[in-house]
Amino acid sequence: MEEPLYDVVWWVYVVSLILLIGTSGAIYTFLLRRNYIGLRKNYYALKRQSTIDDTYSQNVLSKLYTEFHSIAIKNKIPSDGEWDRLTQSIRRIYPNFEYKLVYYHHLNETEFKVSMLIKLELIPKDIALLLCKSKEAVSSIRRRLCQRILNSDKPSPKSWDEYVKSL
Repeated sequence: MEEPLYDVVWWVYVVSLILLIGTSGAIYTFLLRRNYIGLRKNYYALKRQSTIDDTYSQNVLSKLYTEFHSIAIKNKIPSDGEWDRLTQSIRRIYPNFEYKLVYYHHLNETEFKVSMLIKLELIPKDIALLLCKSKEAVSSIRRRLCQRILNSDKPSPKSWDEYVKSL
């Protein structure tokens, strides 16, 4: 009598194990699909936010470019408030820019201003007008920064510009 009972218990055990595995597989699949859909929604939400942030950044940079370019054309000097606004905008849009240049490479104020204006994509002539320096002096600053920071054998102002734009 003990053997048939043992067989029944064994079969109940096997069937319950199969049901448990099947149920847990179905639950696992359901959760994976649910998680995938949630992740996909989050991805598209982040992508939309990134697009909004990029558009905002481009608008801010465009306004700053226009503002500083018009100051240069009028042959005026930017006020401290205008420099502060440029610095704050650069900090917001490019969070590591100032750290990499000022704190890591120890740029002085003029060198940092030149780099910010390069990041803003102003031409050297406008940079010279904004800083009350000659175009040659601005090129010399850029060349010196290229040599000092990029350890370039043949330093060129354009190499520094490319480096700054890549930050």
